[in-house]
Amino acid sequence: MVDDPMLRSSLPAPRVAQAAMFSLIPEDWGEHVSPWVKEISQYFDCLKSLHFRRMIVKDSDLQNLARDRGHVLHALKLDKCFSFTTDGLFHIGRFCNDKLGLSLELDSFATGVMISTTDLGQHTLEQVEPIRNFFAALFLASIGMLIHVHFLWNHVDILLAVVILVIIIKTIVTISVVKGFGYNNKTSLLVIPHA
Repeated sequence: MVDDPMLRSSLPAPRVAQAAMFSLIPEDWGEHVSPWVKEISQYFDCLKSLHFRRMIVKDSDLQNLARDRGHVLHALKLDKCFSFTTDGLFHIGRFCNDKLGLSLELDSFATGVMISTTDLGQHTLEQVEPIRNFFAALFLASIGMLIHVHFLWNHVDILLAVVILVIIIKTIVTISVVKGFGYNNKTSLLVIPHA
């Protein structure tokens, strides 16, 4: 066969049917990445990008990668890998943020953004949601404790005037917008309670 680059680039290469194309590989199939991480940590000093696909990745593997090769590694892609948790991603995120010199608050935010973009994001949200609701209730309670009841009682006339003014302005704006879209008065009155 003639090895002509033009001929090779113009002819479609025959595709070999792969087991993954027919879903013949079970979801939990994969090779452990630990020996690879060990070799990479020892011998590959200038590795800038790393892509693992369908491999078993432990949290300790991610921690070792961040510790040993994090200073040169610019991209890490874990495609359909499993067995790692958000703790492993936390190690990667912590190293990246330490390298950038971020504060603890920005570090937590950046790590949270990174975890939310993974498949574990929904699971993490379900785990954190009760704590988030608790802190939201605590925040609203602390705001409520700052209100002085005596001050409100002394200025009840101003508060009522402001509330009535807001209701009147809201009604006028809602009716104007609904009429601007060509609806009749009856429709605009039905929209007011929902606005």
